[in-house]
Amino acid sequence: MCDYSKYVEERGMEKGIEKGEALLASLLEKLYDDGREEDVPVVLRDKMKRKKYYQEYGLL
Repeated sequence: MCDYSKYVEERGMEKGIEKGEALLASLLEKLYDDGREEDVPVVLRDKMKRKKYYQEYGLL
């Protein structure tokens, strides 16, 4: 049973990572599409500002 619990936990973590990567990729694509390349470093470095951009683009 412990092996199964560990598998489920690891699988959940993998899914979370995949979801986070897809979310960030979507945001970066939208920024580039809107000609906002200068905002990319901000998005990559500042978690709070990144969240605001997610909300601005309706991704959250």
